[in-house]
Amino acid sequence: MARQSKKSTDATSSNQAIPPFGFPAFNGVLAESYAQAGRMLVENAVNMNQEIVRFAGERLQTDLATLQAMMGCANLNDAIAVQTEFVQSAVKAYQTELGKLWEQGAQTTAEASEVLGNATERSSGGTHHE
Repeated sequence: MARQSKKSTDATSSNQAIPPFGFPAFNGVLAESYAQAGRMLVENAVNMNQEIVRFAGERLQTDLATLQAMMGCANLNDAIAVQTEFVQSAVKAYQTELGKLWEQGAQTTAEASEVLGNATERSSGGTHHE
C-alpha cells in the first residue's frame, strides 16, 4: 500500500513539469474563444433554419401556383409545358438555395476556426504547436 502511494506521489510530481492538458489548459483566452465560436455556430444554425423556412414557404407558394395553372390547362400539351417549366425552375431554385446555405456554413466554419486558431496561438505564447 505504501508503494502505491509513493508511485502516485512520484507520478504527480513528475506531471507538474508537463504543461497542463484538458480542463486546466482551458484558460480564459481559450474559454472565451470557444464560447465565441460556439455562439457563431449556433447563430449560423438559427440563420440557416430561418432561411430554410423562408425557402420552403416560397416553394409552397410556387407549388400552389403551378397546381392552379395546371388545373386551368385546356389540354395535355399545355399541362406538360406548365409541369416542365415548374420542374426546371424548381431545380434551379433548389440549386441556388443549396449554394447559399453551403456558402453560409463554410463562411461561419472558417470564421469560427480562425477565432479558435488565434486563441490557441495567443494562449501558447504566440507560437502554434501541432
